Amino acid sequence: MKRLGIKIVVGLMRLLALQPLRIHQKWANLFRWLLLHVLHYRRQVVTVNLARAFPELKYGELKQIEKDFYLHFCDIVTETIWFAGAADHERLHRQEIVRVTNPEVINDLYLHTPGVVMLASHCGNWELSGGIEHYFYDGAKMAFDEHTYSVVYKRVESDFWDEIMAQNRCAAIQDRANCCVESKDILRYAVAHRNEHHIYLFPTDQYPYGYAAFAHIGNFMNQPTKTMTGAAALACRMGFSVVYLGMNREARGRYQMTYTLITRDASAKTPEAVMRSYYDLLEADIRRDPANYLWTHKRWK
Repeated sequence: MKRLGIKIVVGLMRLLALQPLRIHQKWANLFRWLLLHVLHYRRQVVTVNLARAFPELKYGELKQIEKDFYLHFCDIVTETIWFAGAADHERLHRQEIVRVTNPEVINDLYLHTPGVVMLASHCGNWELSGGIEHYFYDGAKMAFDEHTYSVVYKRVESDFWDEIMAQNRCAAIQDRANCCVESKDILRYAVAHRNEHHIYLFPTDQYPYGYAAFAHIGNFMNQPTKTMTGAAALACRMGFSVVYLGMNREARGRYQMTYTLITRDASAKTPEAVMRSYYDLLEADIRRDPANYLWTHKRWK
């Protein structure tokens, strides 16, 4: 019954994905009104997070960020459903939902370092990361392919929804064997593939998991912050290069991915130093576009 339920939900998402993105945006407008004014979804968490992160802003300014954030949050949901149809790569190209601004950076690191750790965040729409090899629109050639690119993730508690989200994240990928690697298995996986050039994408701005190694890295957005160090520790141990993956909005339904080098050889740094550099870059992006960040999660506890 669970397998049947998964097939039904995935099939429904792929059917809904056939709608143009502009239709999904109209749904997002409605969902924003429901979440913000009817359900008050995590509104207290958002209000507290914004007030602490931007103590210099006035009440009206914070409320405008909150309003803009809820629209962006609903765009994330509807864009994720739209992405369920990403197996049609031509459609993905036509929409140009994400554009990589400097592919030469990741190509160079992939070819000339033992491996690459991408440190990503909950800016932009992280659920679109599975299509990364299809976001080169200007004729640039990527040096890597779907066999050498993996997203590191933590399983959700529900096996049902974990499978649905995993399938959706890999919608643009033909061979899904390497698409997603669970965080608790990543060291074993990296060691097994140590003789290959490989790229690992880590979302790293969550509050540390119960079993995760963590460190205090000082203030982030005006608040004392703990960070998971697993991604940086892996890079330091294996001598991988590390990049910050920024995902900024150009407009609704349009994002830019930009790679910023943190180090070509993480073995020369400590995990804490790598993560401090990451959070400095992330904070700069958040301050440029505050509504682009995921304020509903309890990043600071």
